[in-house]
Amino acid sequence: MTTEQRASATDTGLPVINRRSLFKAAPAALLVGAMPAVSMAEASHTPVIRAYLEWKTYSDWLNNGTGDIPDEDFDVLVERRYSMELAMFDLPSQDLRDATLKLMAFTDGGSDFSDDFYNTGMRLVKELGNMALSTIGEAA
Repeated sequence: MTTEQRASATDTGLPVINRRSLFKAAPAALLVGAMPAVSMAEASHTPVIRAYLEWKTYSDWLNNGTGDIPDEDFDVLVERRYSMELAMFDLPSQDLRDATLKLMAFTDGGSDFSDDFYNTGMRLVKELGNMALSTIGEAA
């Protein structure tokens, strides 16, 4: 008994799927796999999360992928990262995740708390404090 005969014996009105039809559909499946996918999580990211993810990608590249470039060129790239951080700090935190991600950027992933060229450290501590206080019904 062939696949088609077995399928017609239990006819559901659906097309018969056999190995040949799967192989014919394979190129289309590759195209679908190559399309960029936006997950529901990405669609619900806050502006701070999006800014952090952009900063993180750039920062990882800056720390690992710039190769051997002159110091002057590297300094320009570092200034761009600082500009990204300042733009992120200017965004309002919608929740504790946002404030924590700002802290992660400010401390370069938790490794350095000393660079406070733009006086963002105190702003961040106040923002975190206000958020924490609001959860217990206190005002700053």
